[in-house]
Amino acid sequence: MAEKQTTTDEDPDSMVFCDNHPDIAAIDTCSVCGKAICYRCSKQAAGLTVCGLRCGARALLRASSAAAGRLFAKKPGRKRKRRRPWTRQPARVALDTLLGLGLLFAVIRIWTLGRELKSVTGAAADFQTAAAADTSGRPVESVFRPTQAGMVTSNVIDVTGEAEDGRIVSLIVDGKPVAAELAQDGRFSFERVRLKRGVTRIEVRALSINGDVSVLQVMTLAAAAPTVTALTRDFSRGPLSRKEVAFTFDGGSSDNAAGSILDALKKTGTRATFFLTGEFIEKHPKTVRRIVAEGHEAGNHTWKHPHLTTYAEDRRQTTRPGITAGRIREELLKTASLFRSVTGRDLSPVWRAPYGEFNAEILRWAADAGFRHVGWTTGRGWAETMDTMDWVTDRKSKAYHSAGEVEDKILRFAETGKNGANGAVILMHLGTERRDDKPHERLESIIEGLNRLGYRPVRISEMMTSADAEPVRSAAAASSAPQTDSQSESAAAGGVPIAK
Repeated sequence: MAEKQTTTDEDPDSMVFCDNHPDIAAIDTCSVCGKAICYRCSKQAAGLTVCGLRCGARALLRASSAAAGRLFAKKPGRKRKRRRPWTRQPARVALDTLLGLGLLFAVIRIWTLGRELKSVTGAAADFQTAAAADTSGRPVESVFRPTQAGMVTSNVIDVTGEAEDGRIVSLIVDGKPVAAELAQDGRFSFERVRLKRGVTRIEVRALSINGDVSVLQVMTLAAAAPTVTALTRDFSRGPLSRKEVAFTFDGGSSDNAAGSILDALKKTGTRATFFLTGEFIEKHPKTVRRIVAEGHEAGNHTWKHPHLTTYAEDRRQTTRPGITAGRIREELLKTASLFRSVTGRDLSPVWRAPYGEFNAEILRWAADAGFRHVGWTTGRGWAETMDTMDWVTDRKSKAYHSAGEVEDKILRFAETGKNGANGAVILMHLGTERRDDKPHERLESIIEGLNRLGYRPVRISEMMTSADAEPVRSAAAASSAPQTDSQSESAAAGGVPIAK
């Protein structure tokens, strides 16, 4: 099958990452300090893009100074009129006072920010009485150019140690205090300390009753950002050696099934992964917040749910005209930015292509933006394909399957499949146009059936971090592999899978 060839020759090492978040691609630079910044850092102040509060205050100060200069500047070519005494111009006095107060506030804010930064990074330096060997100066092995495609999948560690009873032990990560506890029975423990990609500096300090501070350990850990090659691999099945399944739900427009789905997940204690479009987040912020609050994972489903290839017209995964690297980047990063604004959290760095349309070129463009594609498990025919086809409403269509058939298919696959349902990624939707016979209403029964067979539902990120997880298809095969049974059935129904 002839496919459009990848035209991107950009060296992965030339990608620019955010100075504050080394695992996220930069989308702009700060107009004040010049740092590369991502969608999380980008802020607007006085019409300029800045990286944070400090640069924002500096931008406001510059703007105020410029405004004051323009206000008091003598206009050329005009004879200056004699002004009334300033005491007889109350409006001008009020304006001058406001400008002065604004400038004073900006100066004070910059000064206090500097004091806070200094207190966070070195307040205890004057009280240190003893220190362990600082390992941060040792050369770090270079892992930034792996010989093969690779990525760090587990980014948390536990820090445990010993200290005298009654001492307060604090944990500082990259100069910022993140946790503290009282040593008991001579021991302390900080669990699941999150590391960032790039270099992370961890410092453990102990504070005595009289205020003396001892540095117990300083560690420097380094991890590379995922290589673009690693991110271009489609993930559609987890490890075949583990009895884990991942329930995934696409949200493109409607959320009329979301409440029932979330209730079933909550009742069964199941955590799932939701792929959301920007328009879905915009329309249903309450549902999105509930997804996050109940411990589920959210991935990216683009902003407007566009067709990315020509599959709907010619059954070929050829990149559709108008779909470019810039368009893919905008669709993904705009959605990620809105999700953070609505929830205060970050999207997981995974995405799912609308309608299941993608090829090697599109995967590469998404990888450049920092996202890895997650599909769903496919096999020979309906019985081995984990797309529930719950969006199909026409009972006469070959693609239509009742709720009972969906449940039976999944449980039979778990019992009789070659590797059972080990690593299976199941696809359902948050919206439906069916009036009855809705597959999501069998969700609780499906989960309970899988539990009886010994399966454990997990989120996609958990499945990816399993040591022996293997993606089914490589990026190179994405554009040449035969179409899945799910796609063939959808063509018979007059379309392709639609995320509601």
